Amino acid sequence: MRELFSSPKFYITVIVLLVVIIASLAWYQFGAKPTYYAVYLTSGDIYFGQLSFFPSLRMNEAYLLRVDTQNQQNPYSLSAFGAAFWKPAGEIYFNRSRVLWIAPMASDSPVVQAITNPSAFSQSQQAPQVTPQSATSTAPATSTGTSAPKK
Repeated sequence: MRELFSSPKFYITVIVLLVVIIASLAWYQFGAKPTYYAVYLTSGDIYFGQLSFFPSLRMNEAYLLRVDTQNQQNPYSLSAFGAAFWKPAGEIYFNRSRVLWIAPMASDSPVVQAITNPSAFSQSQQAPQVTPQSATSTAPATSTGTSAPKK
C-alpha cells in the first residue's frame, strides 16, 4: 500500500484530477451562461428559472406565469416566486412526480428576456410583465385565470 502512495504516477493522477475538478467548478461558476427552463406541473402552474437536476429538482430565481383573462391586451405576466406574501427564501424544490414536462428555453425567448432585463420591455410589445422580487404579494393563477386574494 505504501508503494502506491510513494509512486510518482499516484501524485500525477491526483494533481490532474484536482486540476480538472477546479477547472470544472470555475467554468460552472464564472464561464457558463445560465440556462433557463420552463417547468409545467400537474397543478397547471408553469415556473421559469434556472433549474438544477442533482441531487434534487430545484429552481433558482423562479418566476410563475400568471394569467389575467380580464386583460385582453396582455393577459400574461410573470411574478417572482420570492415575492409571494409568505416570503419564500432561496430555491424552490419540485416533486418529480408532479412535473409533467421540463423544457430548456432559448436565450432569445421573450420570457428569458423579460426575466433578465425587465426594463427592456414595454406593455406595447406584448411581452410578459415582470413583477419584481420586491412586490408585496404574488398568487398563482387558477385554472379559471383568476388569482387568489391579495393581502
